Amino acid sequence: MANLLFNLVFLISSYLLGSISSAYFLSKLLFKKDLRRTGTKNLGASNVFLNVSKCGGAGVAVFDAFKGGLVVYLAILFNLPYFALYPAILLVILGHIFPFYLHFKGGKGVATSLGATLGLFLFGTGFPFLKIAATVLILFAVMMQYYRATLQCKELRYRRMYRLAGLAIPILYLTTTRSFVLLLLGIAIGCYLLIDVLRLSSKKLNTFLFSTFGLILKKKEKHAISASSWFLLSSLFNVLFFQKDIAILSISVFIFADCYAEVYGKKFGTIKLIGKRSLQGSIAYFLSASLIALLLVNFLALEPRFFIFAPFVSALAEQVSIGIDDNLSVPLLTAVVLSLL
Repeated sequence: MANLLFNLVFLISSYLLGSISSAYFLSKLLFKKDLRRTGTKNLGASNVFLNVSKCGGAGVAVFDAFKGGLVVYLAILFNLPYFALYPAILLVILGHIFPFYLHFKGGKGVATSLGATLGLFLFGTGFPFLKIAATVLILFAVMMQYYRATLQCKELRYRRMYRLAGLAIPILYLTTTRSFVLLLLGIAIGCYLLIDVLRLSSKKLNTFLFSTFGLILKKKEKHAISASSWFLLSSLFNVLFFQKDIAILSISVFIFADCYAEVYGKKFGTIKLIGKRSLQGSIAYFLSASLIALLLVNFLALEPRFFIFAPFVSALAEQVSIGIDDNLSVPLLTAVVLSLL
């Protein structure tokens, strides 16, 4: 009975801790701004960073992440059972998103989710299923942030959600055999290239396909080989010529980072770099690449240096792949460099 009561108190406390909106209080008390009426009107670190104070935004992000990590640390410290640990993590995130004293309108929960995930990685060693729980949690947070970022651009959202489906390749390679993945890739490439050849040979078919699947295709693909074909070809070469874990890391990093680079590059890209790329998009590329590399640490048998260098190498490859489809060049260049380490 005492344990049940303690668990209940811990769960309630997790929600209350999560509901502490550092973004709201910092903006209100230090800068005399009501964040609910400023910028995106979201009570999160990004709104503070963009519309109130950059230092303040960084501080809010750290505090929000700390909330998630603290709940995990205390739960493990007090030997909370799994049936209470996972709800506690969920409640601290929900508290951040739905604070009761602000009419249940808070932040996005991304930093708090990341903090909880980091806590699971740091303090959950030896606990079964925590690696999977951490991965699912952080992927949920990333996908929620991605969805929110693309709300105003339906075409971009669908195209990039379609791209994220490419994660099926590294997941299958991680859980099945090399020969099975090669067979699937061979079939997929054959189908995609056949469609490309047919549509490029027939104006009517090309027009029909773009009118039907236009939300997941770029305009430049109308008279060229599709990005999907190049990506599948790159994945095939990765699986054929490189060590398994390096191939999985190279493909996974590119898929995630490429999605976020385009989204944030279009939304905030004011400082131009090479070609159509922007500094903001490149930063988003590197950070998201680092994030997925961190997630893969516990699933791939690679030394730490590979996870450290992979985001740098992939981001650099993305910058120098001008004139070559990055769906082909970036994963391959990343795998080549990592193989030389």
